[in-house]
Amino acid sequence: MAHVLLHIGSEKTGTTYLQHTLHANANLLRKKYGVLYPTDSLLCQQRAHHPIAAAFLSSDRCDFIAASSQQPVAVMMDHLNRHIDRTRSDCVLLSAEHMSSRFDRAAIHELAGYLSAHSVHVILYARRQDEMALSALSTDLCCGSRDWIPIDRISPDVRRFNPLQVVEDWQAVFGNDAVTVRSYASACRNSLTADFLRCAGLGHIDLSEFESVGRINQRISLYEARVLHGINQFLPTWREAMRAGEPDAYHEANQLRRSLLAWLRSENAVSSEIALESALTLHERTTLMQRFAHINDRLVDTYGLEAPDFDMRFNEASTTTTDVLKPEEECMLMAQVLRVISQRLMHSESHESIRWGAARKIGAWSRRLRTH
Repeated sequence: MAHVLLHIGSEKTGTTYLQHTLHANANLLRKKYGVLYPTDSLLCQQRAHHPIAAAFLSSDRCDFIAASSQQPVAVMMDHLNRHIDRTRSDCVLLSAEHMSSRFDRAAIHELAGYLSAHSVHVILYARRQDEMALSALSTDLCCGSRDWIPIDRISPDVRRFNPLQVVEDWQAVFGNDAVTVRSYASACRNSLTADFLRCAGLGHIDLSEFESVGRINQRISLYEARVLHGINQFLPTWREAMRAGEPDAYHEANQLRRSLLAWLRSENAVSSEIALESALTLHERTTLMQRFAHINDRLVDTYGLEAPDFDMRFNEASTTTTDVLKPEEECMLMAQVLRVISQRLMHSESHESIRWGAARKIGAWSRRLRTH
């Protein structure tokens, strides 16, 4: 029997950084401390255990992994348990943030059944909802969203923004004492990695021996967000790609977005000085936090999270408003960007439904913008 530590997110709480850090130091963890962070290709992709999470979900909910990588749950969990036995590991670290946002109680129960031979402890980081909304906007736009910040649709019913619901669901299956919830803001004031290892009962690990991975995700600027928001109107979403039976078209579109961001930054095509924080007004932030006040009060009262991390106080940066481009300036900027992207699409090896369909639409849009 092993002690399995499940890091389930939440999304947008430094999960990618933590996963990269653990993956980069997997050999050290295993050889010196007897801690297994599986890097087996069947169990681990993008340095996280997304294939394990995907095994418990239907294919239409697995936009975070290639379709060819999704395995039947029995195959995946049998492989994991045999891997644990083969390595004779007493402690196993697993990290997959989609377990918090996409697992309902039925999926959690199923996972618990496959881990019944082991003791399990679950770790979740919670983040205030206004900051979650901004960070989620960055990720969602990079993954094809056509929405801006859907203020009216961000509510306690949306699991992604309700850590209390996530905690209660996991406690209902594994027990109250088996779930730890921590404030992401509090952890980041010192060291997220150190905080996680302490929560995992591994505070004795010497982080000075760790290989540093640096910053992983760079948040997009306000202007970059506007460009992505515009381009996404003409690229296939995950649902559209699935309906067409072409999931690879969606992943090709993601590659195009990454290339677009790289080009914007290399050419200094848009300003990176205006932070995405200015996308939310003080009124919108206040509205969001009031909507979740009862949720956050319970997180503070029941789980000991630091009240200032979840109350109605806002830092100076979050309340600063910034003038955006004038409409005519934004039109010209978008026209320039779209013209370049259209040309690149026509000469790329992208999926045909992206290359020709999107190129024609984007080119036409660019021409319309230039005439305004």
